[in-house]
Order: sequence, then structure tokens, then C-alpha cells
Amino acid sequence: MDRAWTEALADLDDDLRTRAVAARTRAAYAIDVRQFAVWAQDRGLTPADTDVKALRRYLAGLSERRQAPATVARKLAAIRSLL
Repeated sequence: MDRAWTEALADLDDDLRTRAVAARTRAAYAIDVRQFAVWAQDRGLTPADTDVKALRRYLAGLSERRQAPATVARKLAAIRSLL
């Protein structure tokens, strides 16, 4: 993973720790945002480049893979915290 995404993920974890978010929640967010970061990086996106259109494409892909609505909502919450 490139430096921009690595730093963004580390910043998110630092923020969650500062806000005393539970360890399990931090771990779940880490998984969700890492999956998104890999997807975005594979498409040449940096955290700064990521826009609503890219986020919609990612979420549409999750729905096409028949992810449960609750799973998609959880991933969206994690990504919103990241961005």
C-alpha cells in the first residue's frame, strides 16, 4: 500500500484511539478501510482524489457481490471516518 493510504489509515486509528473507540470497533474499521484503500489504490486514487463518485462505485460493487445492507452501511461508516 502506498504512503498516502498508509498515513491515512494510521491517522484514522490515532483519531479513533483519541476518541476512546472500543478496540473491536477500531479493528473492524481497520479491516473495512483497508479493503477500500486497496480498491481505491488499484484504481489510481489517493485519499485526496477520492470523491463521491468513486465511493458510489465502491459501494455498488459491494452490493453487486451481494453484501448485506448492514455490512455495506458499516463499511460506509468506516470510510466516512477515514475521509
